[in-house]
Amino acid sequence: MDSERIEAYIKEMMRLKERRERENQKADLKAIAKELGMDEADFQAVEEERKKMIESARGLLNHQQCDDAISLLETAYNLEPDDAETISLLAQAYGMKYIQTNNLSYKKKSEEFASMAILKNPQDQRVLELLRSVRYKPQREFQFGKILGILIFVGILASLGYWLFSSNPQNSNNNTPPQGQNLSQTQNSQEKQGTGNSVSYTNFNNETATFEFVGAEIIIRYDGTLIKGKTKTAEKNKYADAQGTGIAEVKVKDSDGFKVRTPDGQTLLWKIKLAGDKIKISDNEENRNPYEIKRKENKMKITKNDTEIAELKGKNKFSEAVMYLTEIPKPQRYIIVAELLMRNL
Repeated sequence: MDSERIEAYIKEMMRLKERRERENQKADLKAIAKELGMDEADFQAVEEERKKMIESARGLLNHQQCDDAISLLETAYNLEPDDAETISLLAQAYGMKYIQTNNLSYKKKSEEFASMAILKNPQDQRVLELLRSVRYKPQREFQFGKILGILIFVGILASLGYWLFSSNPQNSNNNTPPQGQNLSQTQNSQEKQGTGNSVSYTNFNNETATFEFVGAEIIIRYDGTLIKGKTKTAEKNKYADAQGTGIAEVKVKDSDGFKVRTPDGQTLLWKIKLAGDKIKISDNEENRNPYEIKRKENKMKITKNDTEIAELKGKNKFSEAVMYLTEIPKPQRYIIVAELLMRNL
């Protein structure tokens, strides 16, 4: 087969793509092939190359190499714009890229290809889950005015906190509050907004954890321990310790919540149900006897079995409130916190 003719065909097709509607493209491509002197055997060779591109792209996606996968899939798509498998993989690739970068252009691309994939195959469950995941994922982008307001607010809190702590230090021998005790923002808990996407929380037991978001990675630090989370697919995150030993797998259900499972994904550890100004956290699929965190009037109320655990005044983040669920083991608790922070909750 003449490789120069194949290359010329692809280049001409790419130019055609810019000026003609996609519904006529397939017929146009065959016409171009005929003009270039390609016979049926040459055209079949192009089809084989397209299939190889798809297989290579699938392998790249399994290793989180979105850019290379997208490049191959876009070429495969231009060669055959009606192929349902290519469209589905493009939706997944752009969705994964959006989750890694939080770039809205990738979100738009993912939604476009996902919608096309569903039209071709309404039973494509992977794309349906992806579409829900991409649509609920919050932005971690702030407008300048909001940033300035936050900085001013944090500065005021820091000054107030310094005055309070210097004049009325905490009693370090009384870390655990009685059930139902109110916890004021300046006395019992701290949130430090660091540079970039970094947040630190401290609860009433002086347990501190720092959460940092770097690209597709989530880094959790506490008590000299490090946990790393990484996006494996649009619906799944994996967490491991510093040595790479698996700690947990997080399965994204949809905008209604997520599940924390054992590293092999077989056993449920915690089920998190999101419902507006309330979340439930339980260790069973039926959500029996859950922790319940409610947000109202600039405070968070934590209960279990109708018994109040704590009331956090001046708080509005579910992620911070989870820090106070000390019955949940630290690694699992902090993974839940990280997942909620990813959702800006």
